[in-house]
Parts: sequence; C-alpha cells; structure tokens
Amino acid sequence: MVDPIVVADVVLDAALAADAEAVLIEPAGEAYTIAVARSGELIASSTVAATVAHGVIARLAFVCNLGSGTTGRARVRSARAQRNVVLTIEAGEHPRAELVVLGGDAVHGRDLVCGDRVGHYRIVAPIGAGGMGDVYEAVHEKLGRRHALKVLALRVHEQDRAYAERFELEAQAAARLRSQHIVEIYDFGYLTDRRPYLVMDLLGGASLADILLGGPLPPRAAVGVARQLAEALAAAHEREVIHGDVTPANVLVDAGHVTLIDFGLARLRAPATSEEPAAERLGTPR
Repeated sequence: MVDPIVVADVVLDAALAADAEAVLIEPAGEAYTIAVARSGELIASSTVAATVAHGVIARLAFVCNLGSGTTGRARVRSARAQRNVVLTIEAGEHPRAELVVLGGDAVHGRDLVCGDRVGHYRIVAPIGAGGMGDVYEAVHEKLGRRHALKVLALRVHEQDRAYAERFELEAQAAARLRSQHIVEIYDFGYLTDRRPYLVMDLLGGASLADILLGGPLPPRAAVGVARQLAEALAAAHEREVIHGDVTPANVLVDAGHVTLIDFGLARLRAPATSEEPAAERLGTPR
C-alpha cells in the first residue's frame, strides 16, 4: 500500500533537488496527477489514486501549517537545499493543491501589460496602483468573467521581499471573510518572478476619499455609509481579522453600496502572526 506521507516527502525532496518552482496536485478523471514544473514547463509527472493524493495534500497542509485557512507557508529542506514553500489548497469533494517554491536565484520580472496571461486570467487594462500593489482589470479566459487582479508591485518586491509575506496575509485575511460589504477574493497565485497576486471582485463606484473631495456627505448618506462600514468591520472581527487601515481611500461607494477593500495591513488574531519590528509602524497616520 502506498504511504501518502512518503509520497509527499519524496515530492518535496524532488522539487527542491530539481530547483522546481511549483508542484500541482489535481484530479484527472478518477485519479490524480502530481506534476512538478520549472520555468513554466513540466519536468515530472505521476498519476496516483485519489485516496493517495488526498493524503499527500493533507501531509503538505500539515508541513505548511495550513490550519483552517487555505494558504500556508513553511521552510523545508532536502539534502541539497533549503527553500520557503507556500501551499494553496482549493477545498471540495475533489481538492486541488498548488505548492510554490520560493527563494533560490532571483528571477527578473517586469510590470504587467495588456494581453499578459496570469494563470487563468488575461490582463485587460491597468486600474491603479497603491503603496504595495498594482491593480489590473483581468478576464478569466474560460469563464469570461471580469475581475480585479492585484499583484505585488515590482518596485516593492525588489526593495524588500518581506512585503510578499504581507501580501499573502492580505489574501489569507480577506479569504476568511464573507460579507456583502467586504471585497471577495477568488484566487491566489504567483507570477514566474515569484511575486504573489490575488484575484478579487471588480468593483465600480468611487472611493469615499474622492467623494469627500466634494464636501461633507449629507447626514442621512453619512449614516448609511457608517452603518455599512460597521457591518463590514463586525464581520471581519467575528472571524478574528483586524483590517488595520480603515481610511476613506479603502472604502468604495457604488450607488449607495459600501465595500471595504485593501486588507494589506490586516492582522489575524487567531492564529497569532509574527509582530512587526518595534521601529516599524505601517498604515495611514491621519
């Protein structure tokens, strides 16, 4: 009988030894395929029974401290190398898993442009840029649905790789939440240059910051915005998520409907996350 723990450990060792970038575990009919890729090309593949694949995914989830979330991270080693790995699991009756291997030699990246393909998505147009990430309109090539795709900015990634961890935390935090007043996360992954990206709702309307440039809101409208924002924060706090940067710029208003966005500085109260250095304070002081 095949031991899933042994299979998972062999796959990890093989991926590190081959300087692979990703391991994909996906259903293929009644069985599963475990594929190892490097530079976007398949370098090894094996077919295993579904029960074995489920056990392999469970083993990797344990190694990567996945807990109750959908994304986990760990540092693993083989006889030749040590690497940070990030595991993302798509749960369900037929679960899928993607293990991305970080570290290694630097891969030179570039800003995304219209027509670029990122996973299942094609970049349509830039939407805007923030302090940590660039946002693009993207379309799912199979489903035709339009989304907002946010990727860690190249300038930020080159400056400090620790920002990638904050970006991953944003995806983890927002993915835990379900509220009509909180932006919804649909997908998460990595570019070939190892920058993380997330796919979320494509929202209309304007930021509350832009709206307030025209002067204070009428009392009734202000109360409506405050009530919806309070509902969003209550939903986040119920799931142990603290947004950390609630500003008018991070509140979108569309025909009176309020959506809280940008969980880039969020904290998860359970499980505890690593604290920032004492000398570093992030956020919007005003």
